[in-house]
Amino acid sequence: FFTARPRQTTDRRDFYDLAVGNVPFGQYKVNDKAYNKLGFSIHNYFFAKAIDQVRPGGIVAFVTSRYTMDSKDSTARKHMAERADLLGAIRLPNNAFRANAGTDVVSDIIFLQKRDRPIDHEPDWVQLGKTEDGFAINQYFADHPEMVLGVLSTDLLHRAVGAHGGKGLGQLFVQPAGVVQRKGYADAGNQQRL
Repeated sequence: FFTARPRQTTDRRDFYDLAVGNVPFGQYKVNDKAYNKLGFSIHNYFFAKAIDQVRPGGIVAFVTSRYTMDSKDSTARKHMAERADLLGAIRLPNNAFRANAGTDVVSDIIFLQKRDRPIDHEPDWVQLGKTEDGFAINQYFADHPEMVLGVLSTDLLHRAVGAHGGKGLGQLFVQPAGVVQRKGYADAGNQQRL
């Protein structure tokens, strides 16, 4: 929803086919009159605004902090789930951005598709669940552990930590496009079609 000029935004609703980006992470808010009432942190603000600006059937694909999916407060996820279907999500290991951004942070890639009209029931992914090992994590990842690249650990506040010997993400994806080979799990030969 950004135009060609930096820092210039648009308020076009139901217009774009696709919104793709790496949203800023943080606990601060954006001053936007149309969204201030939601009280969302910056990363959740971008989801709310992008969902409003893509057309029904449009896709939002964002890299975001794990707190979009794992926050104890489900308000932002409820807002998103009312307006869009979760197509899927991928949890990246904490070292995914080490080489290019110099940071160790657990991130998710979230794919949403805007609905024609809001719904009034709550999908499972709005709530937190637990892994077999008792880690509190978004119910989507509890139900789909194959979508977590790395090994879940209680290290550093239940972060998903990389367990790939410092290998980059490119080395995690060793199959042709559309098929992911996961390394680092007991069932490493298992393939997941995307």
